[in-house]
Amino acid sequence: MWAALLITAADLAGSFTVSDRTEARVRAPGTNATGTAAASLDLETVPEARLTLASRRVRYSFSYAPRLTLWDVNAGAHPTWLNNGAARVEWHSELTRLSIDQVGSYGGVSFAYVSLMPGPEGAPPRVDAVPAPQIIQYASSTTTLASRVTLRRWAIDTSLGYRFDGGADVASRLVLPFQRGPFGEASLAYAASRIDHVVTTVAGSEAAFSSGPESVVTEIDEGYRHAWSRTTETRLTVGISQVRARTTGITAYTFETHPVAEVVLEERPPSAGGHVNVRIGLRVGPVVNRLLGIVDERVQGTLAAAYTYQRLTTHAFAIASQTVPPSAPYATELVSGELGAAYDVSNVVRFDVGVRGLWQRLDPAVAMGRPLPSSAQVAFLQGTIFAGVTLRAPPVRM
Repeated sequence: MWAALLITAADLAGSFTVSDRTEARVRAPGTNATGTAAASLDLETVPEARLTLASRRVRYSFSYAPRLTLWDVNAGAHPTWLNNGAARVEWHSELTRLSIDQVGSYGGVSFAYVSLMPGPEGAPPRVDAVPAPQIIQYASSTTTLASRVTLRRWAIDTSLGYRFDGGADVASRLVLPFQRGPFGEASLAYAASRIDHVVTTVAGSEAAFSSGPESVVTEIDEGYRHAWSRTTETRLTVGISQVRARTTGITAYTFETHPVAEVVLEERPPSAGGHVNVRIGLRVGPVVNRLLGIVDERVQGTLAAAYTYQRLTTHAFAIASQTVPPSAPYATELVSGELGAAYDVSNVVRFDVGVRGLWQRLDPAVAMGRPLPSSAQVAFLQGTIFAGVTLRAPPVRM
């Protein structure tokens, strides 16, 4: 198998694609140099180059998508450049798939706005509390080794990796702490029938923050998936999570047990014509707060909906989360959403417009002898109007 990964270039066929998305947005309140609450105008462009090479057994993909942003154009324009890259190598046979993924970012960024993009399989994006809106140097990397084995009614999935992200220098880490640690997951799925599946999942992750907190979170879940039709499916999950955490590198560890429960209803589109895609989910489980480094139990509701008719696509994303109980130290409340529409003028040009909103509140109460970090917004509300254009060059076949 490993010899197949070293296959010569002469045995590969592939494609090279280039695209660019440029966005103009107005945020209110803004972060202009005058310190007032006036609106800010940002301009952003994200060119992307993607190379894909494949043979009968092996597939390689590489992408580079730098993000150039001019923040507060109406108050002096503060430019940032964020490098984003990804690489993937995948080998597969009739029953087995093995892949190695590397994703990374480095450069200037501000969390003054939240761009909501759908996750894998149309899942709503994960949104966490945002730090104070200011430009910082940011670094992130995620390396993942994954495998999948399919045996008639059984499917075995495993993944193991290491990630880090956060402020890239001392000053930036005062705004967004740097975190690092390994993670892993293994799941065993059994197809009881054509419409019923049972999934057992074991997962674990470790996170050490530059601000002091450390945590290890393990979780075991039992899931049930039922297909009501070719397009409608529900998923139920129950489980338990064990947390080992401490607030500094010299304090003693504490141990907590959290329940886990999730229900998802998804309506997938048919293969052709105008269609609606809807995903509604509700989850209760532990979450690691990226600002504070602590682990708290949260209930989170999500909604993702999209409607496509010919060249027009409209979408709506909404996420709301709340620490339980709400009186817990550093309790977090967050609501975020996006409404948008896109129109494909051709295979080369797409226009899109929409609005985004974010509201969050962090409990400023002192817990375990530590005050709320200055980078955390005790209460924060922001709205954004955006308009963008995407240009996609025809792929080059090789």
